[in-house]
Amino acid sequence: MPGPCLSFARCFVISAVLVTSAIAPAASPQGRRSSPISSFPGPPQDVAPTDSQQQAPTIKTETIVVPVRVVVRDVQGHAVPNLQKQDFKLYQDGKQQDILNFTPVDLASAIANARAENSSAGAISTSAEPASSSIAPAERFVALFFDDVHITMEDLQRARNAADKYVQTSLAPTDRVAVFTVSGQSQQDFTSDRDVLHKTLQALLPHAVTAGDAESAGDCPPMDFPEADAIANQDMAQVLAIATQDALNCAYNGQQEFRAEAQDLATRTAEHLAFADDEETEASFRRIREVVRRVSVLAGQRDVVLISPGFLYTGHDEELAEIIDSAIHSDVVVNTLDARGLYTPDQSADISQTPVGHPPGSQAILDSYRMADQNLANNVLVELADSTGGLAFVNNNDFDAGLRSLAATPEVYYLLAYSPRNLKADGHYHHLKVTLAAKDNFTVEARHGFYAPARGETPAQAAQREIDDALFSQTEQHDLPVDVQTRVENAANGAKKLDIYANMDIARLHFEKANGVNQESLTIVVALFDSNGNFIDGTQKILNFNLKDDTLAKFSKTGASSEMNLNVKPGAYFLRFVARDSNDNHMSAENATVDVPN
Repeated sequence: MPGPCLSFARCFVISAVLVTSAIAPAASPQGRRSSPISSFPGPPQDVAPTDSQQQAPTIKTETIVVPVRVVVRDVQGHAVPNLQKQDFKLYQDGKQQDILNFTPVDLASAIANARAENSSAGAISTSAEPASSSIAPAERFVALFFDDVHITMEDLQRARNAADKYVQTSLAPTDRVAVFTVSGQSQQDFTSDRDVLHKTLQALLPHAVTAGDAESAGDCPPMDFPEADAIANQDMAQVLAIATQDALNCAYNGQQEFRAEAQDLATRTAEHLAFADDEETEASFRRIREVVRRVSVLAGQRDVVLISPGFLYTGHDEELAEIIDSAIHSDVVVNTLDARGLYTPDQSADISQTPVGHPPGSQAILDSYRMADQNLANNVLVELADSTGGLAFVNNNDFDAGLRSLAATPEVYYLLAYSPRNLKADGHYHHLKVTLAAKDNFTVEARHGFYAPARGETPAQAAQREIDDALFSQTEQHDLPVDVQTRVENAANGAKKLDIYANMDIARLHFEKANGVNQESLTIVVALFDSNGNFIDGTQKILNFNLKDDTLAKFSKTGASSEMNLNVKPGAYFLRFVARDSNDNHMSAENATVDVPN
C-alpha cells in the first residue's frame, strides 16, 4: 500500500512537459463532459522559459495570505449556516483585518453535488467487455488516532469500546476508517472492513515510548511530573526544597550533612522525568503531524479524531502551530476527545510511589502544581480542535455520543482569509481572534494564532502548494475554461491504459503579450485513487503557450486538447483533475469515477 505523501510532487515522479507537441486537436471522445470542439490547425510554437524566467523573486510579505477556518455553533452545538462575510470580524494582535476571501462550505450540498456529478458522468471503455459495476468513491475518511502513550488502561478500554461501537453501527458505505496510535503499535490503514477494525481496536494497549528506567526515575525521591516540571522547567525553588527533603529522607536517612547531595539527586530526578515527558511530547507531535499528512493525501472529507487524556507541551508551542497550519492548508479537521471523561483533578500523588511525610504546608504546594498541570493537560486538545474547525469533547463520560459527533465533520463551516499588513518574515507568533458582528448566543471556533514565515515563498513554491492542496481535496472549482474526459483502452501488451483529455477553450484564457507573442501557461495535474482513497498514480504537464496573433485567433475558434495517460489495472477508481494558469492564478478542479473492466 502506498505510504503517506507530504506533497503531490513526492507521491510520484512529475512528468513536467514544456509543451512542444503535447497540444493536439481537441478530442471529443464520447463520455464525460464532451464539448463540440472542432479540429485544430496545428500545435502552437512553444518556447521553454529561460533560466532567468525560472529564477523568480520571493513573494513580498504583503502578499502572504493567512487561512482561517471558522465553525459557528448554536447553544445545542449545531453548526450555524447562512452567515455572510459581513457577519464576521477578524483580528490579528488586537487589530481588525480586512477579510479578503470568504467561502461558506456546506458539506451536505457538496456531497450531494459530487454524487450527482459522478452518477451523470460515467466512465468510458472501448473494450467489448462489460464494465464492472461502478463503486461510489469514498467520500469521508475518519482516522481514529489513539494516544496510547499518555493514556491509562482503564481510559483506553472505555475509549476503544466506544470507537468499536461507532465502527459497527455508524459507518456509511462511503466511509473509510483507520486506526493510528502514537506508539505506532496496533494500527490499521483506511478500510471499510468492520471485522478488521474490531480486531485492531481490541488489540490496543498503552505503550511507553521512553526508556524503561524512566518509570522508576521518581522512586527516590518520590516525584511525579508536575513536581518535576516545577523544578526543571519553572525553576521553582520552593518545590526543589521539598524534593530535596524527600531525597534526604529516602537516600540519606535524613542526615542534614548530605543536603547538597540530596538536592543534586532531586534536581537530576526532576530533569530525568522532564526529559522523559519531553520525549513523549515529541513523539506525540511527530505522530500527529504524520497522521495529518497521511490523511491530507486522501480525496474527500478528511477527519482526525484524537483520543487522548491530553498532555502538557511546554516548549513545543511552535510545533503545535505548524501542525495546525498544515491541517488547515490540507483541509483536515482534527477533533479531540478527552479520554479522562468527566474529570476531577487528583490532588494525591501516584499511589505507586512511596509516601513521604512532608513538612506542614509542603503537600498543599505540591497539590497546587499537580492540579494546575492536570487542568492544563487538555489545552492541547482544545487548541487542536478549535484551530482546525473541529470539536473538542471534554469533561463528558458519554463517549458513544462523543465519537458520533466527532467523527462527523461540521455540516457547515466558513473559510476566511486575509493578508496581514506589513508582516515580517521573522517567524514570530501572531494572535488571531474571530468574532461575530451581532452578539448572538453563538460560539465561534477558530485558530488562535499563526507563526509568520521565516522566509519568503517563491511564486513557484506557492503555485505548487496551491495545486497540492486542490489535488487532495474533493471540492470542484471551475475558474478556468478547461474540461476533462476519460477513456479506458487496451494497450498492445494486454494491459489497460487510462487516457485523460484536457480540453481547453483558448478564447476564454487570459493571454498577456510580451515580445510580440501572446503568453499563457497551464499546469495540469491528474491523480488516481482506489476505492479506499489510497493514491495509485498520477502525472503532471506544464503547457506553455507562446502564440502570435493569427495563431491565437485560430486557436480561439477551434480550442485545444492535451492528452495524458496512466497504466491501470481492472477496478473502480476515483480521478482528480486540477488545472492552474500562470497569468491570473485561476484554478479548476474536477472529480470523475473510472471503471476499468477485466
